[in-house]
Formats: sequence, C-alpha cells, structure tokens
Amino acid sequence: LKPVSSEAHAMAETSALRQASAGESGLRHASETACGDCGMPAAAAGGGWANNSGIYYCAACWSRWEEWYDSRGLKPPQRPDGPPPPPVPRADMPKRMRMAGGLAKSGAQRIFGAWGSGCSCDGGGAWPKHCWELWEELGSRVESLENLEYCDAHCHLDYLLLNEKHGIEWVRKKKICFRWEAGYCHYGEDCDFAHGEADLTRRQPLETADVEAFARRHLGPHITTTTDGADGAVATECRCLITNCCEVEAIADTQLLLACAETQLPGGVVYVTFGCHPHNYRDYTDVYEQKLLDALAAAGDRAVGWGECGLDYHKNFWDLSAPGRRERMMEVFARQARIAVARDLPLVVHTRDAEEDTMSVLRACVPPEHLVHIHAYQGSERMLREIIDTMPGAMVGISGQIAMRWSSHCEGLAAILPLDRLVLETDAPFLSGMPRSVPRIAARIAEVRGGTCTVEEVLKATNANCRRLYRLP
Repeated sequence: LKPVSSEAHAMAETSALRQASAGESGLRHASETACGDCGMPAAAAGGGWANNSGIYYCAACWSRWEEWYDSRGLKPPQRPDGPPPPPVPRADMPKRMRMAGGLAKSGAQRIFGAWGSGCSCDGGGAWPKHCWELWEELGSRVESLENLEYCDAHCHLDYLLLNEKHGIEWVRKKKICFRWEAGYCHYGEDCDFAHGEADLTRRQPLETADVEAFARRHLGPHITTTTDGADGAVATECRCLITNCCEVEAIADTQLLLACAETQLPGGVVYVTFGCHPHNYRDYTDVYEQKLLDALAAAGDRAVGWGECGLDYHKNFWDLSAPGRRERMMEVFARQARIAVARDLPLVVHTRDAEEDTMSVLRACVPPEHLVHIHAYQGSERMLREIIDTMPGAMVGISGQIAMRWSSHCEGLAAILPLDRLVLETDAPFLSGMPRSVPRIAARIAEVRGGTCTVEEVLKATNANCRRLYRLP
C-alpha cells in the first residue's frame, strides 16, 4: 500500500479512538444472539461459534462451510476450544456457491431482479418467488394512487446502465485479488477478483446512447414512469435522484451522466456524490483522493455530498485478522469524514457489521449537527437510537431490502425510525432494481408502521428530508 499523508500518526489516532470508544458506547453487533447467516436464534440453534469480528454463527452453518471446503479438496476451518478461525462468510463465498440450495445463475440469467431460485438479499443473484410476490403486491398498492412524487436518496446509475448493457458479469475480475497476490486464494476460477493482469476485466465506458436507451425504457419522458409498466397507468415522477460515484474508475461515466442530465434525463433531477467505497480502501492514496476532489469540483452544483464511504466488516471479513488492515480501513473512512466536514458537504456513510468503529470515527471527526446520510441502514436498534439521539444532522436510509427475505429486522427499524429522520433509497441495482421502486418501499414502510401514516405521507416526508439533507432546491 502506498501511504496516505501522515498515515502512521492518523492510524495510531484512530486506533486509540476505537479502543477508547469501544468501552464507552456499549454498542454490540446486532447479530450477536442470532446466526449471522441463517438468522436462527442462538438458543434454538443449539450453539455455535463467533468469528473474529464477533458475529455468532450456528453449528449448522459452520458445518455447511466445512462441507463447502471439503467439496473443493480444501482444508476446512477448525473449531477448537478457543476462538475459531473465521469461516467463509456467506457474502464472501463465490457467488456460484452462495445461491440458495447451491444453485447458481450465469450470464444474463444473473441480472438483478430476475426471477429465480436465488435471492438478491445479499447484493447479487435472482429473487425467489416470495420476494417477487411481495414486490408485485406493493406495486398493486401504489398503482391507483395519483401524482406520486419520489426522491431516490442513493443509487448507482453507472452500474445500472452497465448492467443493462453487459449483464452483471462485468463486475467480476475488476481488480487483482489480494489473496492471490499473497499466495493463499482458495477460490480459483470462482474468485470474483482477477488472478493476474491477463484475468482482469476492463471497464467499458458508457456512451450517450446507453443513457438515452435507459431513460426511454425505464424513466420515460420527464423522468416519469408507470408503476406497472403499462401505457396509460397512473404515473409517478422522480423529483431528485442521488447517484454515488465511489471509485475513481466510475468518474468518467458519472461525468457523462451529468452531461446528459439536462437532455436525455430532462428536468435536472440527477445529482452526484463522490468518495471511496469501503471495499476500495486499499486503493486510497493522495492521488486517488485528488482525482475524486477534482471530479467534485468539475461537477459544480451537481455535486451535493461526499461518499459513500465507511466501514464494511461483512464483505471485508478476512481483512480483520490482517495486521494493520482494520486501522487502515478506519483511517480511510476518518480521512474522508474530515473532507466532508472541511468542505461542508453531507457525508454518505456505509456501515455493516462495524458499529463500534463506525461510531468512534463519527464521534471523533464529525460534529453532531453535520449533515450525514447513514445509507441503507441494517444495523442494530441500539446504534440507530444513538444516531437519532446524538446526531441531529443525520438521516437514515431504508432501502428495498425491506421487501426481501429475512427483512423482519429492517421492518423493525423502519417502524421505530422517526419519519422526519428517514430517507428512501434503492441502492440500485444492489438492493432494488430501479429508482422507480421508491414508491413500493414507501408502501412497505407505511404497512410496517401499522397504518399510522399513508404512502403519500411517507413520500412527502422523505422527499422533503432528502432535499433538506442534500440542500436541493
């Protein structure tokens, strides 16, 4: 890794902050009493083991991982009396192995939103039948409502268009596998990362025609579409859409999207944030940061925030045991948080299985009143309440995950989150298929809140919250 400025000092600082705050906050992983994979309560599962990030997994899931190793002729993880080595977490398994029942889709069949035996609850694959049934039911609830307006507070338009053009296989092999570089990657050809320069998949740039085709099929004139896709149905209208550019490789495509915003995407509803996603923390250097800052400046008033950035100990599970990696992740996040504060930009935060460290960075680097978007939140109720109580400038995003399997936790969060602190987002194409899914998310939230608010009221409040968060006209 190339060092960032004053890295040694900053790493020591954030490490001390993490150690000090861990005992103060009382925050613990939400999944500590239920299996982090299957969701089975610890008592019902009959025991299990915690991994090295403190997340509990039941014995059955450990056995499944051991079988996965055995099937590939690899040495399975051991379960000694002491702390066990980390299992292969569900999200870190090759996509072909983590589909329900071991079934996998390939090529065009593995496009987000396709009906199938797998589920996109983990960020990839096809939706199972019961997810589709709920999604269609939500659509039927909103199709009779008139003049619905919505804001999508977080999506990735570049990924949406590239998926439309290439299917989702283009995201594989984008980067060199650091495990392979270290000589210990077990996944072979199933690895989602490249094993050498010749194995790399080069990102193909978007073209204006791609934006035009996408708008025509999915947005329609004036960013309007129909809830059921049929001509003559009641239209919904997108009032603003925040696309996140969170890697240097996406800058050129993001600039194309902004250039098209007033023509192919009429109404000027597209805005952008820039930052380094936590999955890309290894790439973050002074040069990387400057490229993002230059893109931010070039975007002018279309650039409305910094991020997404943060900590993800779920997908970056293996890194936790590597010396210095955890501190490195924290420092990259802290450095970006300081950029957002120094430039008075809303901060877009990605946090997953990293509650204590996330809060320690936010407490140390971000004033309570600063505007913060806790994106696609799926953490503990305890962390949610701390955010609400101690960060008056923060909004919490609820995504299409609320309609997916194992969504009861997300439903519980949506039920207690104050309406004036809520924004709706698709995180498309990862947690919903398209930005137009936002009214369905609103319908689900109205339902889980027990009828205390209508779909229209949820949309009206969250639209205002999104505009206030990103200071939009």
